[in-house]
Amino acid sequence: PWRIGLRRVSVDGQPDGAFAQNSDAVLACPALPQDPISSLQYASTARLADGRILVARWDGLDWNRVAAGQVRRTCLTRLLPDGRLDASFGQGGRVYIEDGGGEAGQVASVAEILPRSDGGIALVMNRKASTQPNSVFGSILWLAADGTVEVSRGDRGLTKLGPHLGVVDAAAVQADGRIVLAGAPP
Repeated sequence: PWRIGLRRVSVDGQPDGAFAQNSDAVLACPALPQDPISSLQYASTARLADGRILVARWDGLDWNRVAAGQVRRTCLTRLLPDGRLDASFGQGGRVYIEDGGGEAGQVASVAEILPRSDGGIALVMNRKASTQPNSVFGSILWLAADGTVEVSRGDRGLTKLGPHLGVVDAAAVQADGRIVLAGAPP
């Protein structure tokens, strides 16, 4: 399975020995087999207001080489402030999202993990239909605090951001909870 290394440093720039195992944590995502298309892996992190940490991991995608019908997964892990897995999130601290949370055949990369004031998560992703060249577009997958998809938001938990925004490069939550997204037009 793929693994992600994490390290926390204190404000003075030194490794934080109170985090995980002497400042380092290694996260495994057992349901993500090694991908024969790409050996790259990417991660994104966000800190929740209570100090817990979200880490998303996905494969390095060559958008043009993904086979039709191939299932792609993103692993979202939540850690306690001390670096241990938060077992109250998903299954044993992890949530696996297939095909970017959308239709079968979609592949996705995570642009931003946005914690919401209600404890939920807005997972901003760039998605592509594997059968449509040059069709990368942004979307938001809405998750509850426990990692389940909030089907009452967007279209069964997914908001597609087109047609005026293609790839999302950055996003932020405003004080009123609204989300501002920036990126390239399609």
